[in-house]
Amino acid sequence: MKVIKHLPAFSIYPCIILLCTCVFSYSRFSNFGSTITINDMLIDDNILWAATTGGLFILDTETGDGDFVSDIEKFPDLNLSSLCKGPGGNLWIASNQGYLTKIEPDDNFNVYTSYVTSGWKINDISSYGSYLVIASSRGCSIFNPGKKTRPEAVKNAQKIGTFESPVVNIIALHDSVLYLGCENGFASLDSGETILGSNFFDQSIWDTRETDKPVIDWVIHNNSLQAMSMLATSFKSRMVHAEGKKIYANNSETLELPSEVIALISDGDRYCWIGTAEHYFYRWDGGDQLTQFEIRGLKFKYINQIHVDHKGMLWLIPAFSKPVRWYERITRYDGSTWQLMDHEKRLGSIAQHFRVAMEDRDGDMWFPTFGNGIHHYSYSDDSWSMVKHGSGIVTAMAQDSSGYYWFGNNYAREHGYTGCLFCYDSEEDTYAEFLTEGKSYFDNIYSLCVDSRGKILAGGLGGGFVVFSHNGSPLEGPDAITSLKNDFSPMATVYDMINLGNDTTWLAAGKGLYLYNSASNSIEKFDNISSELRGVDIESDSILYLASRRGVIRYNLMDSSETYLTVADGLVSNTVTDISVDRHHGCLWIATSEGLSRYDLGHEFARVESNEGLFAYPNPYKLSDPDHNQIFFENLAPKTRVYLYDITGKIISEAVTENKTDYEWSYSLVPPRNIVPGTYYFVAHLGGKSDLGKLLILP
Repeated sequence: MKVIKHLPAFSIYPCIILLCTCVFSYSRFSNFGSTITINDMLIDDNILWAATTGGLFILDTETGDGDFVSDIEKFPDLNLSSLCKGPGGNLWIASNQGYLTKIEPDDNFNVYTSYVTSGWKINDISSYGSYLVIASSRGCSIFNPGKKTRPEAVKNAQKIGTFESPVVNIIALHDSVLYLGCENGFASLDSGETILGSNFFDQSIWDTRETDKPVIDWVIHNNSLQAMSMLATSFKSRMVHAEGKKIYANNSETLELPSEVIALISDGDRYCWIGTAEHYFYRWDGGDQLTQFEIRGLKFKYINQIHVDHKGMLWLIPAFSKPVRWYERITRYDGSTWQLMDHEKRLGSIAQHFRVAMEDRDGDMWFPTFGNGIHHYSYSDDSWSMVKHGSGIVTAMAQDSSGYYWFGNNYAREHGYTGCLFCYDSEEDTYAEFLTEGKSYFDNIYSLCVDSRGKILAGGLGGGFVVFSHNGSPLEGPDAITSLKNDFSPMATVYDMINLGNDTTWLAAGKGLYLYNSASNSIEKFDNISSELRGVDIESDSILYLASRRGVIRYNLMDSSETYLTVADGLVSNTVTDISVDRHHGCLWIATSEGLSRYDLGHEFARVESNEGLFAYPNPYKLSDPDHNQIFFENLAPKTRVYLYDITGKIISEAVTENKTDYEWSYSLVPPRNIVPGTYYFVAHLGGKSDLGKLLILP
């Protein structure tokens, strides 16, 4: 917003276009956008407001205290584009999508949707008496917020004089003249007190002047308003302007910032304030003093993958640029603090290429990279280590029931490797290649999963799908692997999988939703879900959440109904890249191309406090069944110990922890090879109490 002088208010003529207005209530959503980009700044006395791509930052320039506002009810679109101060001390904030938010001095607010519903992306706003002048992707508009029943756009100019493009980048009000900075030049409307009486459909009312470059700013020089093709301001009797990363004072290069300058204002002769594309904003005294102000929050906006771990920590994996930016690092969020984990732990340049996250049975985190290393984070001692495996670009990970790690990669053969699947033994620090022969689509593995029978499922590009098991020693060679299924090309790419703790595994694929049954070795397609799916997670036995490019799909298995959660409901973007259910906080985390959303599921997840409901499967367990290679124990309270006894009370074996959360633990057990068929008992010990169940082992 560039306001040189406010024009007085005028009487209102009959409106030309009526647009609806409403106030939102997105009580179940909260959103997070990138805070590193500053689109606009406004100073009033000692308060600075900064419009970012993640919300509104408020700085007390005297004390240095700051506050960040990203409430979805105030900002349905967090990508804020412009600010201005209006009558009564009201603060007006516009968003890129076209939302207008008015915040009153007592913090009451209203959100106006006139422009977003009409497809007008707002570039700039300016106070015009009791009205607003709107600069938009589709022209110029006069907005009247004064009507309590129906605030409205009273004038709209979608054609500016002779200009080919309708885009208006910036507005100036100077000496009773309205100026528009446009893509093809600048236009002025010198009609004194009759601006509101002008016919905005009449293109001839505009005095236009073409320029070689778009007009994006204004500055007063020698008491006249000048149109600028670069950001500019008057500061300490000097003309200060920005070109790319550099700041010039009277055309002499003075400063160079670490990223492009996209906002530039001064507060008289005290300071010049500089907003950047990737490094927040700076305060410059005109000399040697340059101070950066950092806004705490999410750094990147495009998120590839998310994972909620057993402690309720949210891990985020960004998409990467070329070259990779400083903020594109694996991030952990604990509900209040955002940590660039690998950046702070100084893991080296390879850490910038994280692609996927996995939590193992001990609760540790694994992060593969573009290179031949996988970083391992240990919660027990807050330490990092790296595993060398030689597998190129790792895009999927899973740990099987025997404790082996499986790495699937992308374009393995292009990087000199003969297989696209690797098995890693962490105790021996050795690995072996698999899937060295077969169809070309197995050059690319995008997802891995282990089902309740211990089978490993690998999904790849173009519908490639392999299910296999091993004899307990997969590193012995190819003969240790048994392939069960390897041709489901109609699915397109399999992006994500999740097992239900039984014989069924859900597959999120390019052509929709599929269910793999391990017992029958078959796949069922759900024809009513036809969207391209990027992720799947489970709220309960009957509710699935699916990540699609049209929003989040809530799928009810009981009645086969589907409900979409989209930007209309409060989602930050409809391009959803991944989802993760957070049972610690009763919410669904949603990763998108424009930031992160948190959706309140409306209920708490019950913590298992006792082992009275424990159960084992498969039960009976058949020694002759090749699919029965281990026994699983579920519905157990945290810190339980599980043992298998024979009928004489002798301990046969102790089960190992399969999965840990603060709400429930699960266990698995591989019966000894010499075990005798018969009746056995499994006992769960917790504190001083024991709970047992009966297990039948058949030949």
